[in-house]
Amino acid sequence: MALTMPVLAQAAVSSSEARIRLLPPGVPNTAAYVTVLNSGEKDITIVGAQSDVAERVELHNHVMDDGMMSMQKQDEIPLPAGSEVRFQPGGYHIMLFDLKAPLSANTPVSIRLLLDNGQSLMFSAKPQKPQSEHHH
Repeated sequence: MALTMPVLAQAAVSSSEARIRLLPPGVPNTAAYVTVLNSGEKDITIVGAQSDVAERVELHNHVMDDGMMSMQKQDEIPLPAGSEVRFQPGGYHIMLFDLKAPLSANTPVSIRLLLDNGQSLMFSAKPQKPQSEHHH
């Protein structure tokens, strides 16, 4: 039974709605968005991200600081048992810095989220042109 535990724990975390901003060639950085669900019974923390398409990948959040919206790197993002975290414009997002090549609308991007339990969640993000992002 102990041999099946890591597989069960891995299945407790899933992703959906993954996309990455498709920006014009020459723009070195972009953002990825995804919904991550923890359907397990244990709290998990997202502690990092990786992708082969960028030199550096970081977790970020938009926060209000003295009346100004700013982007701040996050060392960890809690993912409580039975809940989800939405990486979306204006909130948590995955920043990809120094893209190694321009993204293509026809080529999904693989991204891995690193979890505090030593496991990871790999997902494929579809490149999409940014839509108007209005915050009400």
